[in-house]
Amino acid sequence: PYYTRQVEAGAKYQPRQSVLLSGDVFHMRTPFIYSRVIEAADGFCPPDEFSAAGDLCFESDGRETHNGLEVSAQGNAASWLRLTASAAAIHAVSTDSGTPAFNGKQVIDVPRVRTTVFADVAVRRVPGLHVMPGWIYSSRNEATRDDTVSVPAWNVFNLGASYTPGGEQGRMTFHLYADNITNRRYWSDTGANFGDTFLWLGAPATVRLEARYNF
Repeated sequence: PYYTRQVEAGAKYQPRQSVLLSGDVFHMRTPFIYSRVIEAADGFCPPDEFSAAGDLCFESDGRETHNGLEVSAQGNAASWLRLTASAAAIHAVSTDSGTPAFNGKQVIDVPRVRTTVFADVAVRRVPGLHVMPGWIYSSRNEATRDDTVSVPAWNVFNLGASYTPGGEQGRMTFHLYADNITNRRYWSDTGANFGDTFLWLGAPATVRLEARYNF
């Protein structure tokens, strides 16, 4: 267990009743925990067969500092259009560790920029039909603690639809969701544990169909 300290300040503004704008800035500091090459057994790795000089020891050494800005907007842009959008910019670096190659580098699995946009479009000519496009963007993501290896930025586009026969007062609703409609191959996340680096492949094009009945 360890402590994370964070300070955050934000503001919300509602220019009209149907739209809400918000933004915040934050500063977070937490211990930097990684597999460190040790010179000898220490308080984190007491003497045993795995704690000799040159071994990897998973321990807290230095700190991570995350400074970021987040903005979002949600609400009805028109009587037939509802939007939800967000963007975040994060500068997250490790400092003061005993491994100089890791100091001043962007933390693993924290992209510098990430944005999402989702819409709900009511099709006026077909009562009860809604089309829901979406877009997710993530900038380059570091895969090693010295930032020598990274995975490229990616865009993923989604598309959904819902239909309620009889309009909004109907009891039965059908939902169709299609994620990653371009079937893009991308690395969605990165990580490391005990000296090993991991990459997670994003899900391929996936389609789901649901039906819901309200009693």
